[in-house]
Amino acid sequence: MLASTTAQLAIITLGAATSVAIARILGPGGTGSFALAANFLALATVVAGLALRQGIVFRVGSDRWQPEDAVRDLTIAAIIQGIAGALLALGVYELLSDGPLEGIPRQAAPFLAASIPLGLTWQFSWNLALAKDRYETFAAIQALPSLLALVTGVVLALTFGTTGAVIGLALGQALAGIIAWSWATRSAGGLGLSSPREAWSRLRPAISFGLQTWGAELMSFVNYRFDLFFLAAYAVTAQVGVYSVAATVTGIALVLPQAVATTLMSRTATLEGAVGRGEVDPGEADVSDARALRHAVILLPAAAATVALLLAVAVPLLYGEKFDEAVGLGFILLPGTLLLGLARVSGSVLVGRGNPRYPLYNLLLTVPPTVVAYILVIPESGATGAAIVSSLSYTLTAVISLVFFRRVTGIRWGDALVPRREDLRTYPEVWALAHEYGRWALGALRSGRANARRSSR
Repeated sequence: MLASTTAQLAIITLGAATSVAIARILGPGGTGSFALAANFLALATVVAGLALRQGIVFRVGSDRWQPEDAVRDLTIAAIIQGIAGALLALGVYELLSDGPLEGIPRQAAPFLAASIPLGLTWQFSWNLALAKDRYETFAAIQALPSLLALVTGVVLALTFGTTGAVIGLALGQALAGIIAWSWATRSAGGLGLSSPREAWSRLRPAISFGLQTWGAELMSFVNYRFDLFFLAAYAVTAQVGVYSVAATVTGIALVLPQAVATTLMSRTATLEGAVGRGEVDPGEADVSDARALRHAVILLPAAAATVALLLAVAVPLLYGEKFDEAVGLGFILLPGTLLLGLARVSGSVLVGRGNPRYPLYNLLLTVPPTVVAYILVIPESGATGAAIVSSLSYTLTAVISLVFFRRVTGIRWGDALVPRREDLRTYPEVWALAHEYGRWALGALRSGRANARRSSR
């Protein structure tokens, strides 16, 4: 949990620093292009990945797939799926380059596509680390693209403008994939490939599980980030840039819930496997899942206060007056975003318990009306309409997710949503653990620097 939280905080901090730098260098128009490129790349990676990462966490985490075999099998998957995803991305760009994707510079599109295979190796790597309970490694790998994009994106933006910034984004993902997969192959005892027949026999159940969540993941992306694409189709790129800042800042409210959700899915899958083997009582899994959701509820007020302060103070100060509209848009997005955090946690329980179809059902109920609302509202109301529809969509997603949580687990509403005194008592312990973890991490960093100096001598 601490490592996951650290990773999410690092991603948000690095992403915010990149956003501020790009906004100051390129203004709202360049910020809009950068945001469109980032979301297009994320969507292409989701499509190419076939949600295989969910299968990795579930099957490796429940000891159904040995990590060493998984690395060798996934090398083949990354090559095949990555090339297919790159070709598909280029085709979609050509089709929509005069519409929603017009803001993405044409010269940068091939670089975005080329980074997709390495984006998959990055994604597979942090899910392997998570499944193996290597939380520090998981946190470091997750934050890599954000760190590298901050360097490459900003440097190339200063040199080559908007096109350079987008190429820097792709370069950051590619470098992260290379670094992450080097760790994965070392942990597997070296680079190698399984025979096609053996690889397919092990990949097939992981892909089968992942495909059940793939549709949900794609529709989730539609639900959470297609507002940018719809806005780009009807508004100037500068307005997309202002809206993207509001979405980035309110996304901070998801840091802790996402950290809980990420680690919870692995833990729930492990407990589910233990329950199936008769090693753990089912009640223990219920207690763990209910406690996680209650903690997500406890974190809501702190998240709301933090984001409100950032919107009111940090956005005008850091981004400048050209982005003043982002403040109002952020406050519209905030209520739905807070509730979306609960949906992330409850959805992780559903997937971890081997029921990935329920998140898909959720999105089948929420995405169609959301898309219709975007089409009806955005042409007339622009960014304000996009924010209102998105916030309402997030709220509906949370309500349906909690209903499915109740149906699958049988946990009562009071046990899942009403915090208890013992929950609050854990926070001093968490603070002490976080302090100890920080001291350990700082010591490890100093030790690494000392070893590096000795090696250089």
